[in-house]
Amino acid sequence: MRKLLFSVLCLGLGGLLGCDCGDDDTPDGDGGTTDAPPADAGPSCDFAVTTLGAGGEGSPPPDGLGGEGDLEIRSDVLRAVFSAVDRPVGVAASGGTLMDLHLLGQDDHLNELSQLGGVSQGVQVAYTEVEVVEQEPTHVVVEVRGHVAPQPAGEGETPSVTPDPGTDIAVVTRYEFRCGEQRVWIDTTITNTSEVEYVTDPAFAVMDVMLWGDNSLIPFCPARGQGDECAPFDISNPLPGLVESAYIGSTGSVLGTPGTFAFYIDDPTTDTFIGVHDPQVSAFGFPVLFGNETLYPDDTRSLRRVMVVGDGADAASATDIALDALAQEGILEVGTVTGTVTPADGGSFSSDPYSRPLVVLATPGAGDPTDPEAWTPVTMVRVGEDGSFSARVPAGAISWELRSRGAPPKRGEGGDVAAGATLDLGEIAEDPLPLLEVEVRDITSGTASPLPARVVIVGADGTESPRLGPSFGGSPARNVVLTDGMGDAAVRVPPGTYDVYVTHGPWYTIVRERITVDSGTDATVSAELQSLDVIPEGFLTADFHVHSGASYDSSLPIDDRVRAFLAEGVDAIVSTEHDVIFDYAPALAAVEETVPLEWQGRLRTFVGLESTGTIPQADFPHTTGHHNAFPLEVVDGAHKNGAPSDEYVDVATLYERLRALPSPVSAPLVQLNHPRSNRYGRVWIGYFDSCGFDPTSALDEDGPCFAATGPMGTRPWDFDAMEVVNGPSDPASFILMKRDWYALLRQAPDDQLPIGTANGDSHRLTATAGYPVTVLRTDTALAAFDDAALATTVEGGAAAGSLGVFVWATAQETGGSGDPVEPGRTPLTATSGDVTLTVRLAAAPWIPVDELRVLVNGEVVERLSVADGDWTEPVDPFGTDGVVRYEGTVDVTVGADAFVTVEAGFSVPTVADLDGDGVVDATDNDGDGDIDMDDLDAGGIVTPAAPELLSAVVPGALPIAFTNPIYVDRDGDGAYTPVGTPLPE
Repeated sequence: MRKLLFSVLCLGLGGLLGCDCGDDDTPDGDGGTTDAPPADAGPSCDFAVTTLGAGGEGSPPPDGLGGEGDLEIRSDVLRAVFSAVDRPVGVAASGGTLMDLHLLGQDDHLNELSQLGGVSQGVQVAYTEVEVVEQEPTHVVVEVRGHVAPQPAGEGETPSVTPDPGTDIAVVTRYEFRCGEQRVWIDTTITNTSEVEYVTDPAFAVMDVMLWGDNSLIPFCPARGQGDECAPFDISNPLPGLVESAYIGSTGSVLGTPGTFAFYIDDPTTDTFIGVHDPQVSAFGFPVLFGNETLYPDDTRSLRRVMVVGDGADAASATDIALDALAQEGILEVGTVTGTVTPADGGSFSSDPYSRPLVVLATPGAGDPTDPEAWTPVTMVRVGEDGSFSARVPAGAISWELRSRGAPPKRGEGGDVAAGATLDLGEIAEDPLPLLEVEVRDITSGTASPLPARVVIVGADGTESPRLGPSFGGSPARNVVLTDGMGDAAVRVPPGTYDVYVTHGPWYTIVRERITVDSGTDATVSAELQSLDVIPEGFLTADFHVHSGASYDSSLPIDDRVRAFLAEGVDAIVSTEHDVIFDYAPALAAVEETVPLEWQGRLRTFVGLESTGTIPQADFPHTTGHHNAFPLEVVDGAHKNGAPSDEYVDVATLYERLRALPSPVSAPLVQLNHPRSNRYGRVWIGYFDSCGFDPTSALDEDGPCFAATGPMGTRPWDFDAMEVVNGPSDPASFILMKRDWYALLRQAPDDQLPIGTANGDSHRLTATAGYPVTVLRTDTALAAFDDAALATTVEGGAAAGSLGVFVWATAQETGGSGDPVEPGRTPLTATSGDVTLTVRLAAAPWIPVDELRVLVNGEVVERLSVADGDWTEPVDPFGTDGVVRYEGTVDVTVGADAFVTVEAGFSVPTVADLDGDGVVDATDNDGDGDIDMDDLDAGGIVTPAAPELLSAVVPGALPIAFTNPIYVDRDGDGAYTPVGTPLPE
């Protein structure tokens, strides 16, 4: 029985999980590179081997990234692109990785396939050469050479390899493309070329890292109770998360032309992979020695496998090929399962493959053959337009599960499949489902007109919320559906009782209607929405952090990305895909052809980028967070459309690279994203978490956060904007990030005063667009709001952050007669120190607001709430009255130059820093009147419960609003002089 050892490998946004298990420690001959198995004699074809040049057509969507300088291989079946060795792509330590792989004429669904030289993130592979070593009419072999590159150990961590091997542990990966095959034959060998014995913990092994993305494809694990829900890796209980199988599939694409992948073993010494999988990253390889392992001089480790490219939106189009190959090798016996699904409405299925049913085929376990917890899914197959399906399966008993959009799974016992034979399941009938039709109209003008909107269907009275489609795909997704351009939507839902919410964003009324449907009853909801005077004229709403299927961790179709923002009434969005420059304008143009004339020109799109470092480096043993740049220009035919390399560089150097990108303005703006965020092992998403920024201590120019200096003198504090609110469902991060922001405004290194922004960072349709947004004060009409206007407005600081709530303030010297000053760079001169703020706070009646806070230099000096006489509280959340909650003046006094901000929304609880690092840790969670370690154990920072209506359409959201600073010139010199001290504890 193999010994099993676990190790967590965390890499990228979703985390990389890895394991080492079993025993395979046999050196291979003289320790040299093991040749790939020779190609069988077969057909000849014209292979094209090209180093891509400038201005080429580039790679196809949604995940194609290849461009100038990358190596392209074309057979008569496949197209593959290897990144240049100096251009890391996704989660790998270098280039030289397989970044595009697809059937000719089809879309690309590969984010990246790379290798690790061991079973932990700390044993990376750095490739230094890519060479075509064989080119024959029957096959082409690409050889990628490099070495194991141990990553620096963080504080308190043990080095992954001792002693430091430098470049002595060689790695060679060979990719063979054969004429007429939709397969790639892959062979990797690690060799200790030195006289030194190296010890690693965990052990050496060749591990493939498959970057799936966020459900654009997800792994399909042929293991008990898994399938397309591979067991999660839990460090406290690791063994159930390990998958041992002869092949690994994927579920199939959810956007673009259909595609899928599979891997299978091609090695006489073993018949299984062992690895771990999650919806973003898989790490899998051969069994390796338990515990610490020594790699002796001339020792090798090898991995031979085959990668299959399928043409279906399922697993079967790739796993069919893998299973047949395994049968030829004698590892499995294989048969075929066929059948026909009949539509519930008696018609035919759609030509759109993504809307057609899937059939999961599984080997049943003991007991109930229809119990999915006991069976082993072996493949899943998409039905054709005629309802027919066929898939290869391991011989033996077979059960099935029918998955139709919107319907609960339907299961049955199929029978036995003999080796080489076919089992026909006959007809499987879909169960009829009630139809829910929704019609949305805008009655603001007094005449009903079509309104793009979002519909959220929530289970009521014991009914579960429906699953209308995959939560990671386009509309409908989970329990959310977008209307078409005419404001209409139709979906089928299981019988039950539901609350149907209809919304056009937080600046409109909301409709909620309860319906009950059964198998013979349909339902219609007619929703009339009305615009509310939440945000006055002279403002535009914008989101500077937006993702779609062009990002490796999203699979939301581009058209639906645009439609989602139209449905929420947002004015402007910036595309900020991970490490690829992208333009939403073509998608918007296509969508606008489907909407009424009055809804054309309601949304502006801008081009940007999210630079996403994933590899620790010697000078920074944790990753350096995420950073946006905008507006930019797409560089057609360039690697990643012109996105720069962001690995192995400090933040200051990265900012210089971002500002040097082609842009329609003199230099793009740079935004620090989510400075406080999650971490995955040594991948830290928030830069301030990673570097240990303490907002209550004097800024240390020589410390890890700010010591770096770019070649042109840029420092890490030299960003134009920073997110104060990121996404709708983490209000605790708002508490942390606003403290960081205020600390920087107080100290203003090199006079840098970053603009505070609020952005959605939305990757899915169910992670709601429009919550939050940055509200820009501008006299430029939306139709004329171009790149220059965007850059000028943001740089000027006339902005506010909004998650469902709008707040704005102007200031005058008390008793003065000058023009009011708004948030922005121009200070208010008030030599008396007395300042009168005029504040407007507004929100839709369905969004509650608990309090308004006035702050001077980041410290609260005034707090207003519903208990105050001038506060308006709406009576009817579904009505139109009570939008303006507070409109009045607040007097403040400053003793020196200062900045004044206004916040509103949920009541921010008292917090405390329990470990003295300047970062608050907890609230009073046990109610004993103080904040101590018991409160940390009881949940840390706990915010109030989300309000009912807002949470129904934006789960987990709390109302938030803030203004950018109004700078007060107290000493009369015409400028703002920073306080110069950190944020008080």
